[in-house]
Amino acid sequence: MRVDSHGRLVIDDAYVCQFMSRHGNESFFATCESILKSICLACEHNLTQDSQNEILTQRLNVFKGELLDSISNRKVDTSDIMSTIKTMNEHNILNITSKLDQLPHISGKIDDLKNKIDVTKVIETSVTRNNDSLVQTLNTIKNSQDQMANKIETFTTTRTTTRYKGEEGEKGLINILESKLHVRDGYTIQDVKSIAHSCDIVIKRDGYPDVRVESKAHGKETGENVRVAEVKKFESDLLALNNHGIFVSLYSGICGKGAFEIELLPNNKFAVYLANNNYDGDTITEVLRLIYKLDRFTSGPDSDNITISTDSMMRIKAYLTDFNRKIDDLKTSLKNSIRILNEITLDLVEKALTGHISDEPQTPAISYACAVCGQTCTSKAGLTLHKKRCQQ
Repeated sequence: MRVDSHGRLVIDDAYVCQFMSRHGNESFFATCESILKSICLACEHNLTQDSQNEILTQRLNVFKGELLDSISNRKVDTSDIMSTIKTMNEHNILNITSKLDQLPHISGKIDDLKNKIDVTKVIETSVTRNNDSLVQTLNTIKNSQDQMANKIETFTTTRTTTRYKGEEGEKGLINILESKLHVRDGYTIQDVKSIAHSCDIVIKRDGYPDVRVESKAHGKETGENVRVAEVKKFESDLLALNNHGIFVSLYSGICGKGAFEIELLPNNKFAVYLANNNYDGDTITEVLRLIYKLDRFTSGPDSDNITISTDSMMRIKAYLTDFNRKIDDLKTSLKNSIRILNEITLDLVEKALTGHISDEPQTPAISYACAVCGQTCTSKAGLTLHKKRCQQ
C-alpha cells in the first residue's frame, strides 16, 4: 500500500486486488473504506494520555459494533448469476437428453445423468460455504477487537490506581538520585520496595551509614496529603532497621509535618520529611549530607555516645526552617532581577541617536506585583488569576 504523487491511495497486494476484482462491489468497497478510516482516526491520537484512551475506545466500539455488524449481515447477491446458470443448465440438459434418447442402451441412465450434471446445486453449496466462511472470519475480527478494547480499558484503569502512581514515582526518584549521587563517589542506590518493612530505596556509601528513602505519590490529581498512618509506619521501619531515613512526598503535603521537618528518633537516628518535593534532587542531596554530618555527632567514633537534646533539635529545626525561607526569598529576588533585566531595552538609546526621542515625561505604566513570587501583572484581574495559580 502506498500514496502516489497525486495523493491517491494505491494497493499493490496481489491477493487483495484479485479478491476485489472477483467479489468486490460498491457496498463492499464502502465498508472497507469505513474500516480503514476508523483505524486511522484511532491511531491519530496519543495513547499516553488518559483522555485519549477513552476516545480510542469509542473509535474501537464504532469499528467493532456498527461496521462489523453491517459487514456480517451483508450477503452477496447471486440471484442473477444463479438464474443465468440455471437457464444454461436446463438448456444443456435438454440438448444432452435429446441426443441420449437416440441411444437405447443408455436410456435408463438419463435420469441419473441429469442429477449428476445439475451444477446449480453445487454452486449454491459453494456460495453458502463462502458466506459462512466470511461470517466466521468477521466474528474472529470482532472477538479480537473486543479483546483489544478490554486491554485498553484495563490499562486505563491501572494508570489511575495508587500502586501504579507509587511505582511511577519511585522509578522517577531513583533516576534523580542516580543522576545526583554518582558511583565514582562511592554511592549505591538500591530498590528495596519488594522487601517488607524496608522502605522503597536505600542509599549506601562507603564509610557512611545507610539512609532509607520512602517515596509517596499522593495527591497528584486529588491534592490529598499523606496520611499519619504512613508516617508512623515509616518511623517504625526506621526503628526496626536502625537506619536514618528521608520521607519524600512528591506532590502533596504530609499530615502533621511542615514543608521541611527533621526529627530525632528514640534509637538516635534522624528522620527527615520533605513535602511537595516534585523530584527536587538537589534538596534530597543536601538533606543526605546533613544526615551524614549529624550522624558523626551521635554515633561517630569521637561522639562518646552524644545525645542531642530536645531543645537542640528545636534549634536545629528552626535554623533549617529559616535557611529554607531564605532560599525561597533568594529565589524570589532572582526572579525579580531576571524580570528587570528582561525589561531593559535600548529603545531610548536608539531614539536619542536618531533624534526621535521626546522630552515630555512619560507616565509610568501601572503594575500589580504578587506578594508570593514577586511577578508583576498589568491589571488587577490578571493578578487575581496569577494568585490562584501561584497558590496551587
